[in-house]
Amino acid sequence: MQNTKTLAIVGLILGIVTIVASWFWIGCFIAIVTGIVGIILNAKAKKGLQANGEKTAMAVVGLILSIVGLVCGVIMSIVYACTACAAAALTQAASDGTLESALNGLSDELGSELGDALTSALS
Repeated sequence: MQNTKTLAIVGLILGIVTIVASWFWIGCFIAIVTGIVGIILNAKAKKGLQANGEKTAMAVVGLILSIVGLVCGVIMSIVYACTACAAAALTQAASDGTLESALNGLSDELGSELGDALTSALS
């Protein structure tokens, strides 16, 4: 009885940690782990609380927070990985000298004002 309440409390805390951590660049990877552990603990706690005839609200809220945090963590880790890849590609293009020629071609297509703004922003 007490063990399932403890699981529900720990699962709820993990759900909250998962939601908060999913919005930070290193935390989103941690949120994936805490989200999975939170889902497992909350599901186990919910099952135990139902078997004892107790209220399952804390376990359900923890389960929802863990699921939402896990989804946000996965999405944000993809966003951060794509951003890192784009930054690496831009850095490589700038060091090869191909960035300037690409921006010149883009300014011809978009107009000189926008092209000049892009060139000054990236240089």
